[in-house]
Amino acid sequence: TIKNIVMNLKIVSLLLSILLSTSILSAKDCRNTLLQAQQLTEKQDWAGCIELLKEETCTSYAHYNLLLNAYMGKEAYAQVRQRTENMLRQAQGDSIDALAHYYNALALLKQNQYSLAYQHANQAIELWDTPTSAEYALFCNTLGNVLEAQNKHTEAVHAYNKALSIYSKLPNDSLTY
Repeated sequence: TIKNIVMNLKIVSLLLSILLSTSILSAKDCRNTLLQAQQLTEKQDWAGCIELLKEETCTSYAHYNLLLNAYMGKEAYAQVRQRTENMLRQAQGDSIDALAHYYNALALLKQNQYSLAYQHANQAIELWDTPTSAEYALFCNTLGNVLEAQNKHTEAVHAYNKALSIYSKLPNDSLTY
């Protein structure tokens, strides 16, 4: 009957408004957490940043970037690899997958696993959709580091030049990555 339909619509409307308000509160909590994590990162308080973010439910690019950067700062390469592999299994979109490949490449480079580092650095570059961004330049620079570690100097110079070309065209305030 129409009366039941109206009642059901009111219930659905109430549930949606509760869900929406919960999502907004969650987004505000994530923003505050990310600001705190950024402050800890600036102080190079890697352990504090990890503690703040490791159980956080935010799944944003900024969250993963801060968390993985803190693990790298703490030289916890096994944790970087574990987190990035989990991120890649979840396939959360090209930018987060590119970020996971980037950090995977960094951790593997630090562990002298150059072949795998090379694969992940290339994957990051392939997945990133803005080839004129600071992130893309950073990925190219990392590829250069991997190639240099493999004594592939000509290819490394090419990757470094590509990164430099991008960096030189960016406004100075975009290089805070």
